[in-house]
Amino acid sequence: MEENQEQAPKEEEPSAPEEQTPQKPEAKPQIETPTPSFVKARKRKAIIGSIVGVGAAGVLTMGIISFLGHNFGSFTVHLDRDPDVSLEMGTVLRDTGRGTGFQNASTFLSATGVVSNATIPADSLPSPDILDSDITIDNYDDVMSKKKQAAAKVAQVGNADSAGNQEGVYFNYTFYLRNISTEEVAYSIKMAATAVTEPSNLYDAEGNVVSVPLEKFVRIRVYENLCLGDGNINHSQATYAYPSSKSSATGTPLPEYVSDPASANPENRAVCTNFADCSSTLFTVFDFSDRKLPGEALIRYSIVMWFEGFDPDTDGVQTPADGSLAFGVDILGKKSRSSDASSLSE
Repeated sequence: MEENQEQAPKEEEPSAPEEQTPQKPEAKPQIETPTPSFVKARKRKAIIGSIVGVGAAGVLTMGIISFLGHNFGSFTVHLDRDPDVSLEMGTVLRDTGRGTGFQNASTFLSATGVVSNATIPADSLPSPDILDSDITIDNYDDVMSKKKQAAAKVAQVGNADSAGNQEGVYFNYTFYLRNISTEEVAYSIKMAATAVTEPSNLYDAEGNVVSVPLEKFVRIRVYENLCLGDGNINHSQATYAYPSSKSSATGTPLPEYVSDPASANPENRAVCTNFADCSSTLFTVFDFSDRKLPGEALIRYSIVMWFEGFDPDTDGVQTPADGSLAFGVDILGKKSRSSDASSLSE
């Protein structure tokens, strides 16, 4: 798949070649993660992105979320900038020092989706050092190998479908922004749904809701790492979700947890950050303006998406059919203003 080309993605339904399947380790590890009871009891099928191969520019891409194999989603990152703003974007660094730029700089990146068959709890995800690691020419092979091994382990987690298959996968994509000038620049960054196809069985013949929209139980985790010229790195992360549709006995909206509230991982038992705007079908995940990038600084973004098995919105409903989601990240570089930078979690 050609990723670092400034052209729109082709409108065609991709297939997952045999060599695109993550290689499983020789000995299957024993993975002990909680399985949500409603998923196990109803043997739900969720479809999540899987590894779809190595692009020509040298970055591993993973497919966007889709559902039940009928519609494949897409994920795009687009950089626009004022003529006097010195921002560049890429996916693979030339070296670990970060000072020499990207292997292939681009203003448009994309990934297409493939099919899986199981929801997963957040505790099944690989550690941040796998999901949010630097990708350079020097460490590329090692990083890709670790990502494939981690994906193979996650594929053993989740509920079995009616055919006895078992696979749990996720979406993971890393890209960079770099200020190639010595002056501070500003930029805005927004992630939003670009296409939403609701499940064909969302309503029954009487118009009653009997299934669940995909956006109601997707989780989107964003890692942000600001790499300054002096070698210091400022880390932040946030996990986004659709606001909970459940209420307490008194009518108070219940919080939307990342995953199992009893998880030993504080990140996974935390409350999600609500999507920034759910007023339209093409909902906004986050939208930040007047971000700051110091001179010669680099920022790394890693996006992780999965269908959360512990989401209560999927309890007591039919398995969604024929739905899909697609997302885009839009970045605009502009002249810097005298305001403080904000992080994704603010």
